Amino acid sequence: MGLTSARIATKACGFLSNAALSRLLKYALTIVILIVAARYVHAGKLLSTISTMRPASLFFASLLIIPNLGLQYIKWLLLLRQIDRHIQPAAAWHSLLAGYPLGLITPGRWGEIGRGFFLPAYPSVTIAALAAIDKITNFVCIVILGGIGAAILTPSGLLLNFPAPIFLPLAILLIVLLIAIFSLPSIKKFLLRKLGRGNSPFEFIHEFDAKLLTKLFGLSFLFVLTFSAQFVILVSGLHPVPISDGLAAAFSTFFIQSVVPVSIGDLGIRESAAAFFFGKLGVVPHLAFDAGLMLFIINMLMPSALGLFSIWKKKSKPRCS
Repeated sequence: MGLTSARIATKACGFLSNAALSRLLKYALTIVILIVAARYVHAGKLLSTISTMRPASLFFASLLIIPNLGLQYIKWLLLLRQIDRHIQPAAAWHSLLAGYPLGLITPGRWGEIGRGFFLPAYPSVTIAALAAIDKITNFVCIVILGGIGAAILTPSGLLLNFPAPIFLPLAILLIVLLIAIFSLPSIKKFLLRKLGRGNSPFEFIHEFDAKLLTKLFGLSFLFVLTFSAQFVILVSGLHPVPISDGLAAAFSTFFIQSVVPVSIGDLGIRESAAAFFFGKLGVVPHLAFDAGLMLFIINMLMPSALGLFSIWKKKSKPRCS
């Protein structure tokens, strides 16, 4: 999936390489995001949810956007420095934010691999591959924590007839295998030989090792824990839930959202899953749904607005390698 998406991102980048088409992309992203916001975020409903939510819950959930974005930035900068040790932090931050609008309008946020469009000094396929690795490591961590969440809820009787979390051992095994594989130079040489010789856009694989992958997965786990905590805080602001069961419900919700990426911005999937899992904890389904929508506003809509601002503010013309 990652390589196919990378080819699509490369073609799109080449198509949008001049100033006029770059401006067209900006207008298109702005219009689509405004449509998404108008369709799913109703002012009356939003104000009603905010007025019934504990102010402290809304404040702390919103405050956690700082470590949320910070962890993503640190991880993205770490990945980019595998191809350029001297890349400017501002460039990494700009491409991260600029990727948000692309992610908002695509299922599973896979549009974020188009970050390469905003890093014109580097091969777009390489950046797309790094962005895909970023997303895949997050996905593996969501699967692991989702398995843990299901394991917590099932014995308590909250998930009757729910299938055993078989993905948990498989995901852990995948992490162990990835770390082992990228610790072996012979494996990396084999991969590069298959991906292309010479000036391959995947030469950065040489820089990957067990230490780097451990850091990436560590940052991914912290990232998933952060937005899961945000979700539990928002739900608790509308209806009290035990912390452990709340986290288990949040993990399970994001697991379903990740394995069923069929809607724009994952809207509807996340909220419906939240209504189901938190409903098992006694939370009225529509309150869990509202908390999910509030999380979408904090973690996706607001950063996407910042991303749009960053895109419009950037004067330089995008170029692709």
